[in-house]
Amino acid sequence: MTLFRIGTAFILSSLAVSCVVGGVSTISEPHFEVSASTASSDNGITHLEGLSISVRPDNVDVGVLTGGILLPVIPLGGGNRVDTSAPFKIVIQFEAEHSNYAFEPSGVLLELNGRQVQPTNVFGPLDGGYPLTPLNSYTPGHAWGCRTSHDTAGARRAPDRIAIVGKLCVVVEFPVNTVRPEQRFSVVISGFINQRHALAPIKVRFSEATRVGAEVLGGQ
Repeated sequence: MTLFRIGTAFILSSLAVSCVVGGVSTISEPHFEVSASTASSDNGITHLEGLSISVRPDNVDVGVLTGGILLPVIPLGGGNRVDTSAPFKIVIQFEAEHSNYAFEPSGVLLELNGRQVQPTNVFGPLDGGYPLTPLNSYTPGHAWGCRTSHDTAGARRAPDRIAIVGKLCVVVEFPVNTVRPEQRFSVVISGFINQRHALAPIKVRFSEATRVGAEVLGGQ
């Protein structure tokens, strides 16, 4: 068999078993405000001494799904739209080098439409280090996720104080309908304690952003 025929056969076999699925998603993109506690911030992660934090709202809106061979050009449907009737949840992720920090989750506040909203439920802590789900990967933050449930059915309620060790998450639920990505809001994270000293609150502002992604399926 000539080299040309071998190459042609390889391409045809790849086309037969592979396709590309793409999506255009709208997210709430985080912007950390500089504070006395924050050392630096990049790619949706803020860094304190020996501790990093990211915040992922549970409101990614996949508006368009496409698919095709090599290029995702065929519309597949309306994607995964945000359920705005559900309570609004955010996932706060922590990664600590040392066990010097504790966190009181009742100190988290949502700032929306000129008012502050306290959480009604906090779930966790949940073990981290798992692969990100496709929806979570759209929002900047840590390159790992936690085993969280959208309905949090059966999840354990968080204690009043959580020791931050390694990689973990908490899910904070607010008594408002899920906020769409085009709405601006902020999350204020208070309740950090470092060796018995309370730290200044960390504020994260969220604004609308668009992400385009694609994934090859069936090519292995």
